[in-house]
Amino acid sequence: MNFAGDTVKRILTRIILMTAIVMALHASAWADCGFDCGNEYANGVHICESVHPDPLDSGDLAMCIGQSEDVYTKCVAGCVYAP
Repeated sequence: MNFAGDTVKRILTRIILMTAIVMALHASAWADCGFDCGNEYANGVHICESVHPDPLDSGDLAMCIGQSEDVYTKCVAGCVYAP
């Protein structure tokens, strides 16, 4: 029996499992963050539509939705770089 080899295999297995768990948690956190950004964007668009219901305000509505898109883009970028 090679006890040293078995110990090394156990240690490597534990390291691989721990790395996989950390990677899964990170991916899950990004997914939650992206979902939150999407909800924030949808709420922003809803607010824009509430504030600018008149078709004559279409330019203001478009600008408001554009601002919501900018916020969404920054939010998603924050998800990508979040630790």
